Order: sequence, then C-alpha cells, then structure tokens
Amino acid sequence: MISAGNDIVSLAHTDKVRTERPAFYKRILSPTEIERYEQGYHQSMPLHHYVWLSWSAKEAAFKFLQRHHPHLVFSPTKFTVINLTPPTEEPSVTVVKELNDRIFDTDKGYHGRILHDKHTLYFRSFSSQEVIHTLVSNDQSFNNIRWGLLLTDDDSPAGLSAAVREAATERLHTLYGQSAVITKDERGIPLISSSGIDSTEPISLSHHGQYVGYVFNNR
Repeated sequence: MISAGNDIVSLAHTDKVRTERPAFYKRILSPTEIERYEQGYHQSMPLHHYVWLSWSAKEAAFKFLQRHHPHLVFSPTKFTVINLTPPTEEPSVTVVKELNDRIFDTDKGYHGRILHDKHTLYFRSFSSQEVIHTLVSNDQSFNNIRWGLLLTDDDSPAGLSAAVREAATERLHTLYGQSAVITKDERGIPLISSSGIDSTEPISLSHHGQYVGYVFNNR
C-alpha cells in the first residue's frame, strides 16, 4: 500500500488542564492506552504530552489509510498505539525552525506501531516542548521517506497552506526537477505530479499553530 500520512500538534495551542480531564482524554485514548500510561509511561511523560503524541499518531495513520479507504471515519479510540518507544538520545534541536529527514537517524524520536482493524502501521514522532510531528508508514525502516517541519511567521489558514505547499514544492524540485508540482485528486487529497512521476504518488501536508509539515515517498 503506497500512501503518506503526517500530523502536527502545536502544544502551545492545546489546553493542558482540559487535556488531562478523563472526559476529554477518554475520547482519544483506548482503555489499553490509558492502562499502559498508568503502569509505566507516567514516570517519563506528562499526561497531556502522552495524549497529544497518541493523537498525532492516530491522525497520521488515519490520513495514511483514508487514501485507500475513502469511507473511513476518524474515531481515535479505534486506532491503538502499541510499542511506544521513547528516544534513546535527547534531540539536539529544542527550538524548531526547520527540520528534515535526518532527525530520526540516531533514535532522537519516539517510534512504535499503531493498529486499526487489520492494518498495522509504523510511526515516528519528533517531540519537543513546542511541537509534535508524527509520520506514518507501512515500512518499519522508513526507507525513502522524505519529510520536513517548518516554523512559519504567518499563522493564518491561507498563510499556513501557502507555506506548507511552498516548502514541499521546493523539496520536490530538488529531487525531481522544476516540473514537479502538487495537485489534488477528486476528493481534494494532495498528490505529486511531474513528467517523471506517477501522478498518483501521494504526499501528505499538515499544519497547526505556526508549524507546517509534509511527508512523501522518494521512490
């Protein structure tokens, strides 16, 4: 299954008190995920961070699967995060301005598996005090996955949309030449189009707060 999915959570745009209320997080976390947090993850991660890390993995997985299952409805508790492994090293970047592929090469991100129905997907997340950016793939190695995360000045919907397309297009040009462009299918889902690329090649775009991000397969 060739697809792409990513999600961003700007933590400054979340409400910590509300997030840590059971009435809120039980709409995101499954009973298994809540139990796992209470049994171990609470020692190393605040609850609000765990909730939004899980949310970003679930949202990215939904975007990945939706391309092949158009009628899929996003229900967070039906996506289950398992094998959530923390980074073995602290990220060298704490204030995010612009990041790309290499941040995960030395285990500086969270990683694990996420299940939905019969599908098993893998995720990797860069996480700081400011932002969580999660990528999803059906390839555990994340070979050929290209991505970027960028802090922008304009947080208006139009500004964010323009910024993520500009960043992704610039990256595509370095790989495929100036003919590469981002188009949409009949459902409005973004695709890569170029003279040397299948027009169904997927790309995932996302934004939240002042952050924008993209991911695609460089096959």
